[in-house]
Amino acid sequence: MKFNLYRLSLTEPSTKALFDEPFEGDRKGFLRDIFSHDFDFVGWGGVVLKYIHLATENDAIFGSVCRWRSEIGQANPADPFAESEQGAWHHSSFLINLANDEQVIAVGDVAKVGKPHTQVEYLVRHLNTKYSGHPFKIDYFNVSREESFKKAIEAYPGKVTLIKFDVVAQIQLMVKLRQKRH
Repeated sequence: MKFNLYRLSLTEPSTKALFDEPFEGDRKGFLRDIFSHDFDFVGWGGVVLKYIHLATENDAIFGSVCRWRSEIGQANPADPFAESEQGAWHHSSFLINLANDEQVIAVGDVAKVGKPHTQVEYLVRHLNTKYSGHPFKIDYFNVSREESFKKAIEAYPGKVTLIKFDVVAQIQLMVKLRQKRH
């Protein structure tokens, strides 16, 4: 499965209410709280999407963005011309690394769910609206592709000594999904 990567950035709101209580938690705890629960949000064109929390391990949160797609089909064995509404859930893997130096989201590229960038855009918009009175605003930025890494390395005047990539296998996510749902 192909993943698109986005970096999360949490900023304090530009305006605060006069009597706002000081927030006791940190950025990591704020994101952990938000993404540890299932919720619905509205995507492009009014399509309702579901974020399903699957598991949390240390600084990693595993989830899925799900979309129901209805279809008209012929599912009546007694009448070959009868049509009925059918459908299926489609799932896009959603992985969050909350390590202090990371805070990255990997979103599976599944066409039947929607473009990853659009999923993240509407999800972040929903969360910023829902948590507007809380201490942080969520922003996201696309993590560059291979060509951009090459340009960055070529532009770096010093010697590049380390590049680190962390990948979570799709099979691990599916095992966790089955364990949680059964």
